[in-house]
Amino acid sequence: MKIIIKNLFAAGALSLFCFSTNLTAQVNTTEIISSTCNKKKSNCEGEIKWKDGMVSTGKISKGLPHGEGVMEWSDGSKYQGSFAKGLRHGFGTFKHSNGTRFEGDWNKDQIGAQGSMFYPNGDEYVGEFQNGKRHGLGIFMTLFGENYNGEWKNGVEDGEGTYTYTDGSYYMGSSVKGVREGEGMVVWSQGDTLNATWKNGSLNGISTYKFTNGDKLETKWKNGKLSVKSAYIFANGEKIKGSLNNLRSRVAVIGNEVSTIESNFQTCYMGIAMEMKNNQEYSLSKEFMVAALDLTDPIEGDQGMIAQEIQLVDQAMKERGYAKLPETKKQ
Repeated sequence: MKIIIKNLFAAGALSLFCFSTNLTAQVNTTEIISSTCNKKKSNCEGEIKWKDGMVSTGKISKGLPHGEGVMEWSDGSKYQGSFAKGLRHGFGTFKHSNGTRFEGDWNKDQIGAQGSMFYPNGDEYVGEFQNGKRHGLGIFMTLFGENYNGEWKNGVEDGEGTYTYTDGSYYMGSSVKGVREGEGMVVWSQGDTLNATWKNGSLNGISTYKFTNGDKLETKWKNGKLSVKSAYIFANGEKIKGSLNNLRSRVAVIGNEVSTIESNFQTCYMGIAMEMKNNQEYSLSKEFMVAALDLTDPIEGDQGMIAQEIQLVDQAMKERGYAKLPETKKQ
């Protein structure tokens, strides 16, 4: 089998967890219950304790943290870095009690424009922020090796970017509010490519699979629905038209390399299947997965991989109230 591409936009493999400290530094001196610094001293080093259990140690100016220091909250959260008039300001590291950690710029007790966010599940984001959310240019990396490098807006992928998957394949294109939108290209690790247009996360218009042997397969879509019209174009320019259902058998009769042609169709089927799965169009997704399964070579070990994907689709359909599909008859 070729490569099974997963769409991180819809699959949600990239966590969109927005970080909010909800723990502020105290600037109200009336809430202080003790301080080791004499109030008459404008600058000193010491410890301050507040009524809510918060404690700060480090440089103090006019009764408040100012300069380098450490602040700890009663729930176990901790900040180490720069303060200005009692607020986190400048460079610092904040570790929330839930395990989330931010290292970077702070501006008047809020996350600043640049930094790195480390999540409890092992994911990581490095880049620009606005109002505490991923915004601007940045790269999000999952624990499993997948990543998105590109533009963000209000915490989600928005604009041009590149998704790289654990197998080395990648998607390069545009997105709007976290879903694929407009022109894009999928490049599989072995060199096959898909050039297509997406609308609201679904294929829309002409999509072209180009295989490593130079052949192409064109399919037509409208809002995620496959049109009957398809075309297989050999590397020498010869074109055969027909429906995707009967096109494979017609091409195999004309072509000399049957195994290569069937491998190309299997790649196409699984690419379509994963696009449908990611857009929660499970019935069509399973149909293409079963068609791809019919073309697998048992020696390559692809049957188990596709069978596992079919089980995941069945599970998703069951959870959403779909009737379980019967197995498609082999061609």
